[in-house]
Amino acid sequence: MPGCYPGQHSTLPTWLELFWRKSHILYFNGQLTQLAIQIQYVRFSPKKFQPREKSSVMPWVKIMERWIGKVAIVTGASSGIGVAVAERLVDEGMMVVGLARRVDKMEELARTLANRRGSFHPIRCDVSIKQDILDAFQTVKETLGPIHVLVNNAGIARVTHTLCSGDSEAWNETFLVNVL
Repeated sequence: MPGCYPGQHSTLPTWLELFWRKSHILYFNGQLTQLAIQIQYVRFSPKKFQPREKSSVMPWVKIMERWIGKVAIVTGASSGIGVAVAERLVDEGMMVVGLARRVDKMEELARTLANRRGSFHPIRCDVSIKQDILDAFQTVKETLGPIHVLVNNAGIARVTHTLCSGDSEAWNETFLVNVL
């Protein structure tokens, strides 16, 4: 039975088999040559052209330091991406207010984040209700001060039917939560 590659019970003529092997060796050697050139460039180029270890880390640190003690609001902070964003902002030293309908999950998150650089404050808020949003923002302004960052993360995907079915209530709720 002929194999998939030359040399494994190949039916290819000898000259074609040698060409096949040689072309693959040349390709492999070409890749090694490119790698060697890149290594030599980094190794022997002047220091001003070489990437510095701190250059990729330090700007990020400086950017995040300006947010220490600032106030951030994260909607949908009871699960998923909202939890991850809230955790990161608290770790960077921000006072994070979590807005969501499930307060029990946010209180659990607050206990988890208790001994971190920043702080987490859960507030129950249904972002599809305008008055809930206004009340939450007023509470934040009165207790923590001005709001510096808003992460509008809350979203739902409950629409399982088309608008043609006549039930627009699910679409309306999805629009209110996701867009407004």
